[in-house]
Amino acid sequence: MADQSLGEVVQGDPSSPGNIAPIASVAIAAGTPCYLNGSGQAVPAIANSVPTAQVVGVAVLPAEAGAPVYLKTGGGVNLSTAQWDAIVTGESGGLTPGSVYYLSAATAGFITKTAPVGVGNVDLQVGIALSATALDVQIRAQLVARSS
Repeated sequence: MADQSLGEVVQGDPSSPGNIAPIASVAIAAGTPCYLNGSGQAVPAIANSVPTAQVVGVAVLPAEAGAPVYLKTGGGVNLSTAQWDAIVTGESGGLTPGSVYYLSAATAGFITKTAPVGVGNVDLQVGIALSATALDVQIRAQLVARSS
């Protein structure tokens, strides 16, 4: 049963509030935070530079390269714990409820509970976990690259 606090998430419907549907530059897994490249195509984001950390949304469904990918720009994304584990966080048991998730500086398309540190990395919040399976997308576009 979906978490009611998220509202209805219509998976894959580009007309749903908070969804955009650019073309995927590469294959993109559900749950992947993405930015738009110079051609306007969606690419898995990574926090190791300002241009690649400009997250516009989180994929609600997987997409093949060259196909539309539906990105949630705000609000709920519901995935199984296995999807969050394998594709996005690299952890086990899904998301940690109440935790803030940041864009990873180590792996494109991943999120982490630890804000990136180190020269050149960008501290960018992607969302807050409401449950082990639900992420409330709240992109905080601070985009300040660390200099020390």
